[in-house]
Amino acid sequence: MTSFEAECTIPQRGVQQFGPAWIRVEGPWRLMEASRSIGAAETIKILPETFASRERLVQSAGASQRLVDAVQQSRRSGPGTEFESLRPFREGDDPRRIDWRSTARRRELIVRRHQVERNRDVMMIIDDGRMMGAETGQGVKLDFAVDAALNLARVALDGGDRCGAAAYDSEVRGFLPPLAGPAALRAIVDCFYDLRVQWNESNFLPMLAQLQRRQAKRSFLVVLSDVTDPDTAGRLCASLNQLQRRHMVLFAALKTPLLEQIEKETVVDAFGVARKATAMRLQRDRSRALHALRRGGVHVLDVEPEGLTVPLVNRFVELRRRNML
Repeated sequence: MTSFEAECTIPQRGVQQFGPAWIRVEGPWRLMEASRSIGAAETIKILPETFASRERLVQSAGASQRLVDAVQQSRRSGPGTEFESLRPFREGDDPRRIDWRSTARRRELIVRRHQVERNRDVMMIIDDGRMMGAETGQGVKLDFAVDAALNLARVALDGGDRCGAAAYDSEVRGFLPPLAGPAALRAIVDCFYDLRVQWNESNFLPMLAQLQRRQAKRSFLVVLSDVTDPDTAGRLCASLNQLQRRHMVLFAALKTPLLEQIEKETVVDAFGVARKATAMRLQRDRSRALHALRRGGVHVLDVEPEGLTVPLVNRFVELRRRNML
């Protein structure tokens, strides 16, 4: 029996079908040949490349470990309110942390140590509508959003939080309530790995209704999307500002590289003038929408799609360290 192995790179994540394998057999004098199939077709899941191993949490293994360590350290050094332990008073400690009952019993100043609360709910919400299909040179914006959300989910779970996932365009495509532990990560992967761009206009209102009905507990909502035209931006701003009253909202706005490229082009004809004017108007509307979100209390991260993961996780770590949830 003859066997061989071959490696291949799958360009798209999601569900892919392989097989059956076909072989061709030639006769002794190559006057005849026969073909036959071997095995049955198999369906396998193709996960995002950056999620293939723990070391590829971000572009470098060193950065990955620092981010995970930062979350774990924030639980010990952050200004939390969850009691952890007692220890002797040290220079620089906040006098308000002194535990007077323990101080009287031990006859020395004792302070309470607190940590950033764990078991908080974190929801990753990805827009898979038309705007997320914009090409970036290494894929579409949706691909980078999925990668970043999965990596952030891993960091949140490592930090002791519960994590859920949701996706939407003109309707809700999936909704996974927050879970904890190893099973949560697998469930989030199953929710996100096969997302495809839906070529329709995104509408956050159905997702808003789902969150209001199914996620009443105060949570950390991470929305990965973008805004361009005033109508869509207006609806999104109203929805996120409404959510901000109950939850903490971080809006990750993925820039469209083509618009920035057009803005920098040298105009040579009337078509170029119209093209550049349109790009500038869209960018202006986008800036106004992001400003409105910030004014409403939403935390905004404006970033290139290719560089999304590291700033997103850093902002998450910062907000959790400051115990803002």
